[in-house]
Amino acid sequence: MTNEQDATADDLGWARLWVPVENQLRAELEAREAPSEPQQEAVALTDVTETPCLVLLGEAGMGKTHEINGLAARLRDKGEQVDLLHGGDPGLPAALDALLRSEHQRLWSRDDRPWHILIDGVDEISRAPLAPERFLADFFDRLFASHRKIAFLRVVLTCRTSAWTEALDQLVEERWPADCYIKLVLEPLGESDIRNAVERVEPAAAERERLSGQLLDQKMRAVASRPLLLALLLRSHRAGTPLPAGQADLLQRAIEQALSGSSEPDLAKRLTIAARLAAAGTFADFTRFTTALGPADPGSLAVARIAGGVEPMVDGSITATPALLSQCLRSVLFIEIEAGVFEWSHRTFSDFLTARYLAEHRLSADQILSLLNVQEVGGPGGIAPHLLEVAGWAATMVPPFFDILLERQPDVLLRSQAAVLEPEDRARLTAAILKRFASGDLLDQYEQLGQLLGVLDHPGLVEQLRPIIADPTTAPFERRAAIDIAAATGKDALSSTLVDVAADPGTDGLIRMMAARAVSQLSGDKGAARLGPILTGDLSSDTEDRLRGTLLKACWPDHVSFRNLLGALTVPKQINFIGHYQLFLYRFVAPQMTAERALDSLSWLQRRLDVDDGNHGPLLPVMAKLFWASGTQIADATVRKAMAAFIVAADHELNRIVSADRKTPNSWPDEAHVRSDLVQEVLMQASDPHRASAVLVHNLPDLVRPSDLDAILARLPAISDEAVRAALSQIAIELVGRLPIDSLGSVWDTALRVPELQQRLTQRNSVELDSVATDYKRQGVAREREAERLEAQEKTTTSIWLSTVSNLLDRIEAGEPELWWQLNLQLFHEPGGGYDPQFEFETDLTRTPGWQALREKERERILRSAPSYLIEAPLTDLSWLGTSTSHRPANAGLRALHLLRDQAPDLLNALAPETWAAWAPAILGFFGNDFYADGNVQRALLRDAYRIAPEAVLSTIRQIATGEVSAGLTSRVFELLEGMLDAPLATQLEDLRGADDLKGQNAASDILSFLVRNGDTRSTTLVHAALAKPPMAGEDRSSAEKASLAKGAVELLLRDPGETWLALLELRDRDETFARSIWKRFAKEVAFDRSFAPDSLSEYALAQAYIDLAVLLPERPPDATGARVLGVPDYVEQLRSVLLSRLIATGTNAALEQLYRVQQALPGARDSLRWSIEEARRNVRSKSVRREDPADILARIGDMGAARAERKPKPEPEAAVRTDDTDREILIGMMLGVLEQQIGHL
Repeated sequence: MTNEQDATADDLGWARLWVPVENQLRAELEAREAPSEPQQEAVALTDVTETPCLVLLGEAGMGKTHEINGLAARLRDKGEQVDLLHGGDPGLPAALDALLRSEHQRLWSRDDRPWHILIDGVDEISRAPLAPERFLADFFDRLFASHRKIAFLRVVLTCRTSAWTEALDQLVEERWPADCYIKLVLEPLGESDIRNAVERVEPAAAERERLSGQLLDQKMRAVASRPLLLALLLRSHRAGTPLPAGQADLLQRAIEQALSGSSEPDLAKRLTIAARLAAAGTFADFTRFTTALGPADPGSLAVARIAGGVEPMVDGSITATPALLSQCLRSVLFIEIEAGVFEWSHRTFSDFLTARYLAEHRLSADQILSLLNVQEVGGPGGIAPHLLEVAGWAATMVPPFFDILLERQPDVLLRSQAAVLEPEDRARLTAAILKRFASGDLLDQYEQLGQLLGVLDHPGLVEQLRPIIADPTTAPFERRAAIDIAAATGKDALSSTLVDVAADPGTDGLIRMMAARAVSQLSGDKGAARLGPILTGDLSSDTEDRLRGTLLKACWPDHVSFRNLLGALTVPKQINFIGHYQLFLYRFVAPQMTAERALDSLSWLQRRLDVDDGNHGPLLPVMAKLFWASGTQIADATVRKAMAAFIVAADHELNRIVSADRKTPNSWPDEAHVRSDLVQEVLMQASDPHRASAVLVHNLPDLVRPSDLDAILARLPAISDEAVRAALSQIAIELVGRLPIDSLGSVWDTALRVPELQQRLTQRNSVELDSVATDYKRQGVAREREAERLEAQEKTTTSIWLSTVSNLLDRIEAGEPELWWQLNLQLFHEPGGGYDPQFEFETDLTRTPGWQALREKERERILRSAPSYLIEAPLTDLSWLGTSTSHRPANAGLRALHLLRDQAPDLLNALAPETWAAWAPAILGFFGNDFYADGNVQRALLRDAYRIAPEAVLSTIRQIATGEVSAGLTSRVFELLEGMLDAPLATQLEDLRGADDLKGQNAASDILSFLVRNGDTRSTTLVHAALAKPPMAGEDRSSAEKASLAKGAVELLLRDPGETWLALLELRDRDETFARSIWKRFAKEVAFDRSFAPDSLSEYALAQAYIDLAVLLPERPPDATGARVLGVPDYVEQLRSVLLSRLIATGTNAALEQLYRVQQALPGARDSLRWSIEEARRNVRSKSVRREDPADILARIGDMGAARAERKPKPEPEAAVRTDDTDREILIGMMLGVLEQQIGHL
C-alpha cells in the first residue's frame, strides 16, 4: 500500500482539483450524440462521486491516497456502503473474493443500495495471480455475473499516471458504457494553494512573502507543487532550517530527520540500512516488511532474510543486523500497519533510497540499467513503469546514467517526477524528445507525454524551438511537439512565429490549428487580434475545420467583425466529426442585433439557402438564432423587405430552420403595425399569397396575434391586389376563431367593404346540410352513441365471462378435469371480452389478464384443480409433436406444472412418475415466448421430468426427431436439453444422428454440435480425429458431413480452445477449404453473443490464428460509412482484432516475437502492426515484475560495486588489514571501508 498521509498530514488549506483526461472513448461518445458540453473544467472529487467508474491518476507524492481516503470517509459519514482496498496489500485477492460474498454485495444486488468499491494503487498490484488488468477484469466479470446494476455501482481506481496502460483502459472501456466512465488526473498544487499553505504555517507577513517567493521560484516550483514535498518543505521551514537546493536535497533531509538519532554515525548507519530495505523491497517486489522470526506472511519480507549483509560506508562498513533493520522499521519512515508488519509511509522514500543504494554502491550506468531495464525481443528494452521513479532519482545521482536514458529512453526522464533537471539538462532532454518524435518514435504515447512538456522550460528554449516551428520541412510530430512545448512553457516570444504558421495555407490543417491554439494560450487578447485575419484567408488545408473552430473560439466576439464571422460560418466539411468548430456552432449565441447586423444575417441566411442545397447540418441552430435575432429589427423597412424575401425563399424549409433552436424565445416587436407590415410584405412578395399566409400563421409563432386583428382589418380595404387581399382575409379569419364573438363588430363592418373577407366569414359561420362538415358532425354523434353501447356491452360481457369461469371451475371440481385447458383459454381474455392470443405462448398463467382480474378465491380454486387435470386427464395425443401445431391441452398441462412449481411445490413433488411421463411431451414440445425469462421454468421442469421419468423424455425426443409429420429437432429442443447430457441421452442422440428417418436438414450436425458442446467423449473424439488427420484412402466426406464436423469443431473452440485450436492451425496445410469453413463459422459465432477464452491460448496460437485468418479469409470490410448488413469480412475482422488485442495484452517477450513473425508473414500489415508492436513492448515493461530473492539481489548489487572498485588502480593501503578466517564479515567490512576511502581520494 502506498500511504500518502504525509502529503497532507497538516491542514494546509488547499482544495484538490482533478482534470478530465481526453480519451478516445469520450471522443466517440461526442461523435455519436448531439454535441454536449464536454467536461473539460477541473472538478473536485465530491462532484463526481456518482460516476459509475472513476479512474484517478497522478504521480507519486501528488496526494492520491489522501484524496481517496478522504472520499471513503465522507461517503461513510453519509451512510453509504464503502469498501476501500489497497493494491499493494498482499491480501487483496482474498479481499476481493470476500466482497463477492459480502453484505454490501447482497444489498447492492437485491435492494438497489449504491455500493462504492475503491481500489487505491492499481500500479502496486503485483502479487496477484494474474497481471493487474486481467486480475481486475476477472474480479469485475465475476461481480457483474452476480448482478449488473451499473447504475448503483461506484468503482474508483487510483494509479500512477505513468503506470496506467492501454490494457487497463481497455479493461474499463469493455465493462462500462462511454458515459459511465471518467478518467481524471490530479492537478499539481497551484500558486494559491502554495500561498495558502504558507499562510497556515508562517504568521509573519514579511516572512510569508519571502517564503512564498522562494517556493514559487521556477526552480523550486516543481518541488512545491507536490503535496508531499511541500509538506516536507514547510516542516523544514518550521524547524528553522533553510530550504534545500532541490528535490533530492529535500528528500535526503526529510529522511535524515525521520531517522535521526543521538549521533551522526548512528544516522549514517540508519540511512544505509534504510537504503538496503528499500533496494530489497524494490527488486524483490515487497511493499511490506516484518520483524517476525517464525513463518511470515508471504506478502511481507522478513528482515531476517536480508540480515547479515555488509554495507559500505564512507568511514568503513556496517553489518545489517536484524536489530538495526528492526530499528529502522520503527522510525517514522515506516508505518506499523499491524503487529510487527511495516510499510513505507510513502513510496517516494522507497524509490529515492533505492536509487541512493545503487549510487552509494558505485554501480556504473550500465549496471544500473541492467537492474532497471526490461529486456525485449527485437528491441533495446526499457525501464519498467513501476521503476520509473527509481530511474529518475538514479539519473540525478549518477550523471552517466542520465546520459544513457537521454539516448535510449528520454521519455523516462520526462515521465519521472524525480528528475528535476538543471537548465542545461532540460535543453538536452528537449532535443532528445524532439529527435524521437522526428524519427517516428513515441507517437503512440504523444497524448500522455504532452501533459508533461511544461517541465522542459529553460532559458534557451525559444531559440531552440523557433527554427523547428518555423521550418515547413520539419517532421510533423516534431513540429507539433515543439508547438506544444512552447504553449506548455508559456513562451510568448514565439507567438509571431506561431501566427505565421497558423496563417500559412500550405501547412497541414492540424499543425495550423495547434499553432493558433498556442497563440491564444500564450498571448490572450493580443494574440487573438493577430489571429482574426486568418479567418478570411485560405482555409482549404483545414479539412476537419479544426483551425476554423480554434480561430472562432479565440477571436469571437472581440477580435473579428460580425460580417467576417458570418463569412466563416459554413457547413462543416465533415458532418460526423465533432471538434471545436462543431462545438462553437452548438454554443453559438446571437449578438445584440442592429439593423445592419440583421441585414448581414438575412443575407447570410439567403446564401445558405442558395449554397447548402438543404443540407445545413449543424448550421441549423445558428440559422434559427440569427433568424429570430433579426426579427427584432423588422421595424426597419430594409430589414423588413429582406426578412420577407427570406421567408418566401425558404418556403417549406422555413419550419425546419426556425424550429432548430427551441431555446431562443420568439422576438418579434410588440407593435402590431410593425408585425402586420411584415405579414403584408411577405404576401406581396409571394407568388402564392394563400400558401404564404399558411406559412406565416403555422410556422412563425407569435408573429400574428389576436390583438393584431384591428391592424389587419384597417389595411384590408387599401390593398389593391386581390390575391393578397384574400390571403390577408384568411389570416383575419384565423384570428376571429381565437376571440369572443361579441368583440367582432369591426370584422362585420370591414366585411361589408371587402368581399374576400365576407366570403370567408360566410364559409366559417354557416353549414350546408350536404357538406363534408355536416357529415363529420353526424358521424360524431354516431360515434358517441356507439361508445355508450360498447360500454354497456363491456359490462355485460364481463359478467358473462365471470360466469363462464365460475361454471368451468364448478364442472372441473365436479369431475370434469379435462375442461381445465378450456379454463386456460378464458384466462387469455380481458374481462371485457378482448382475447389476447399472445398468452397462448406463455407458460405462466398468473401473467394472463384473466388471472389478474379474478379474486383470490377463484385463483385458489384454479390452483387446487391443477393437480386433478394433470393426474386425471393425462396427455394421450402426441401427433402434434414436432409440428407447427400448438396443442392447447398439452400447453395447459405445462402451465399447470408451472403454476404448481411457483405456488404449491409440495403438490408438484407429490406427482407420480406416471404423471410426469404423461406430460413430458408437453414440456419438451412447447415453444413459448417466455423461454428466456428469469428462471427458465420450462427447462427446470424438463430436468425434473428427466430425473423422474427419463424414458418418457427419451421417447419424446425420438418422436420429435423421426416422427412422420415432424419437422425434426429444433434449436429450442437443444436449448432445453442443455446441461442434461448423460450416457442414455448421449446414446439416444448418437443413434438418432445416424438414423435413416432423422428429420430436418441440419439435424445431424445440430446433434453433433450439442454433444460436443456438452462434453460427449465419442463426439469430441470424432471431431478431433477429423481435424488431426485427412480422410482415409477412398473415404470422401460429403459436404454435409464436413459442415457437421465444422460445427462440432466450433463448439470445441468455444468450450475449450486449447488442443482444438492447435489442431485447427495444423489443418490449413492439409485441407484449406475445411479450415476456412471452420474459421468462418467460428468468427460468426463469437461476433454476437457467444464468447471464447483467448486467455488460455499461447502466444504462438494467437499469432498463427491471426495469420491464418488473413490468408484464408483476406477480404476486408468495406471502408464506406453508413448502415449496411454485416457479413463474413466483418466477423473475421472483429475476430482478428480480438486475437491481436489479446496477443498485445499478454505482455511477454514471446508475444513480441510472435508479432514480429506476423509482420514477416503479412507484409501488407507491416505498417499497421508497428503500433501494435510498440504497445506490446510497453506491456512487456509494465508486466515485468522481478521477484528476485532479496538477499541474492542485494549480494549481486554489492558484488557489482566491489568488482567495479577492484578494477580501479589501488594505491598502497594506509593500514594493514587483519586477515582472520574466522571473521569473514569483519574482513569484508574493513576491505570495503578501505576501498571506499581510496575511491574517495581518487
